[in-house]
Amino acid sequence: MQRAAFLARAALSRTALRRTQPRTLVPPRVAAAAPSLRLLPPLRHASHAAPAAQRSDAPLDASLDRLLPESLFGAPAPAASSSAAGEAPRPLPRALARAVVARVLAQLRAASDAPTLEQARREESECNAMVRADLIMASYDLASLHLLATSLLRHSRDPRRQPIAFRLFAIAHGSDPMQTPDPTHASGSDAPELAASGSTAPGYSWASMILSGAAPPPLGFHLLRDDAARTDARRAQAAAATRIYAALAMQQDGMGMLGMGRLLLQRLPHIDDGAERAKLRDRAVALWRAAAKKGVADAWFELGVLHLDGKLLPKSEEQAFELFELGAAGGNARAHHALGVLLSTRAAAKDPPQTDESRNGTLARSLHHFVEGARRGDAQSAHMAGLRFLLREELLTQVAGEMAEAEMLEVQQEARRRHEKEWGVPPDDAQARLYFERASELGSLPASLNLAGLLVEARGGAAPASEEDAYSARLAELRRAEQLYTRVAGLAGVGAGNATADGASEASAGEQQMAQMADFARKAVENVQAMAREVVQLRDEAGAPGQRGQ
Repeated sequence: MQRAAFLARAALSRTALRRTQPRTLVPPRVAAAAPSLRLLPPLRHASHAAPAAQRSDAPLDASLDRLLPESLFGAPAPAASSSAAGEAPRPLPRALARAVVARVLAQLRAASDAPTLEQARREESECNAMVRADLIMASYDLASLHLLATSLLRHSRDPRRQPIAFRLFAIAHGSDPMQTPDPTHASGSDAPELAASGSTAPGYSWASMILSGAAPPPLGFHLLRDDAARTDARRAQAAAATRIYAALAMQQDGMGMLGMGRLLLQRLPHIDDGAERAKLRDRAVALWRAAAKKGVADAWFELGVLHLDGKLLPKSEEQAFELFELGAAGGNARAHHALGVLLSTRAAAKDPPQTDESRNGTLARSLHHFVEGARRGDAQSAHMAGLRFLLREELLTQVAGEMAEAEMLEVQQEARRRHEKEWGVPPDDAQARLYFERASELGSLPASLNLAGLLVEARGGAAPASEEDAYSARLAELRRAEQLYTRVAGLAGVGAGNATADGASEASAGEQQMAQMADFARKAVENVQAMAREVVQLRDEAGAPGQRGQ
């Protein structure tokens, strides 16, 4: 059986396994904006040795391989803070990072089974001390630990990374962040100083995970038996995070001012008095402008969103564009995505008329921003970059209808020509697959569907070297597609919330979209499993080498 036969069979499934369409930029509601984690600037490589290797543990080694792949240590790190000496922190070598994460994993697992809060605290304190000793022995500081935690979160949106990063941020903070005093009750020399680690970044990142809903439950949460006690524990954690934001803002720390501005705007929906609302808005905007002047790129992005949205500041796309450019220049991934969408919209505009040269230049600029956003860890940017290279099924169908008497090769050539005219680049399945892989890794469910669609259609992969390789490659593609569809069905099903099968009015548009994705993915799983069984049958009938029936 040749590869062409597999492609032909895959093409039959296109109507059943269609891909999703690109999304347009909808400015997020500022009141719901979650604080993003502080990121660090590009760093130089390190060569220090790690502590002595720990005893072999196959399950632990597998977890460490998944959490700390080689690619994590070769990727450029994004913007942010410096160490106490004013230098950019050095990234931990992989061996030392594995040793540190292994300690934290062991402590987290022990904490979930601790019979008392006292024991959980003691084990946590011992873990903190051992991690700091590991760093000191290898001549690294706590800023390098913060960089490791940030890199863990940037590399993948896998929620299993969050508890580890959260603990690393707490250790890098240098003291227990839960014990941060209220800065509004202190004055002068009594005001809390949040730079015990030589940087305010770890405290901000720790607080941001809590206030964005990404933090694990408080220590000893499993010991609390009633809802009231658990609610109090959550509130105490959020209060500590708010105190850190406030203390940082009072120290004129840019990220602290960014975080406090977000918290102020989150209060607006709960305030009826117009004068009080205006006061909070002005205070938040002033904090963001001050943060932006201190080099916080996120602040430029947030101000741009306010101008694009037009509800709290005068609506102005031009002003928003300028602010997004400042944010992108500072390394903000979401600013890159916003610029990519705005430029794509401009390129698609019919009025005023554009020359092909001007339009292609605008499209090239938009793709540049999507690629930069993807490189900096933005899932939507990666998805949009993939869509730019994807030859749409709808276009093929349209061209085939217009060229009913033409050969399939002619139809494909004309579709490719039209794609390049519309998007400024020739279609490229390999590039589309690459960006969908990245977006899926970063948590994009639409990108996971698009990637699965390419796999089902056997598009974008390397050609097999032999007939045996062709069967193995095809089954691997289908199994990977099944995994992606299963993942989307599960995550989208959870995210659908109150959405009903018939799209009841009480479900939000987002919930309805989630429900549709979940339903589509569940049906796709069945189709892909049937295709895999057919490939196995064809392989066995052809007598190809390999294990029969698998």
